[in-house]
Amino acid sequence: MGGVFLSASIYRVINPSLAILELQSLHLPTFLGWPLIIFEFFLGVSFLSNKYVKQALLSGMVFLTFAITVATFTNIRGVLSALSELFVLNHTPTDLLLHFFFLLILSYLYLLDYSKIKTKKKK
Repeated sequence: MGGVFLSASIYRVINPSLAILELQSLHLPTFLGWPLIIFEFFLGVSFLSNKYVKQALLSGMVFLTFAITVATFTNIRGVLSALSELFVLNHTPTDLLLHFFFLLILSYLYLLDYSKIKTKKKK
């Protein structure tokens, strides 16, 4: 996660116009661009350096909850019309990243040996 947030902040520094367009499309004030970059940078550094991780996790969870909620409700029709994107592997960076995370989740479950987790038997 550190790499994700750090690279997002660096990308926004390199492409500030895209960061501004993103905020505008979410109907958020564009002056939030630099605070967003700084926030993502510190989240990334926190995760990578293993410092203040619990605070970074909580902050990241609150931030992503807000971002997902705003992104969904500012364009609910567009989101609903594009739901099929979740079920088909397309050659887009977003879709590849989504499926990579599916792979990580499956790998994590495999490493937990999910199939051997015992369920309570009814007596």
